[in-house]
Amino acid sequence: MASDLAACLTTEDSNELLNLRNARDLAAATRSAELLIRLNRAASTRKSYDQKIEQWKQWCTRRHFEDHDTMTENKLFFYLNNEVIPKGVQTQGKRKGTALSEEGLDGYIKPVIALYKVSPSQYHSE
Repeated sequence: MASDLAACLTTEDSNELLNLRNARDLAAATRSAELLIRLNRAASTRKSYDQKIEQWKQWCTRRHFEDHDTMTENKLFFYLNNEVIPKGVQTQGKRKGTALSEEGLDGYIKPVIALYKVSPSQYHSE
């Protein structure tokens, strides 16, 4: 009976260690792939994404969300409707303040979505 229990515990421990090792390896592979994706973006794209991500984080901080800067569909729509769309185009020149095009809105949406496709150590605030 004791040997059955020991065998059962050993098997469970072995399975748990295997599951932990697999989870660690999957997480490492994901971080590596996501970092490669980020680093392969053009420097100007990285700069633009970083700026938009920082704007998102600051907005989330000002709103005092319990989940901080975690992206949800509703929160993203709220951000766009209350922060991005009212300001319009933010580049210098005669277009400043005019309505954003679909591509202009994508310029705010894609970086926030990308924030959650990369490793937490890359962008996320704790």
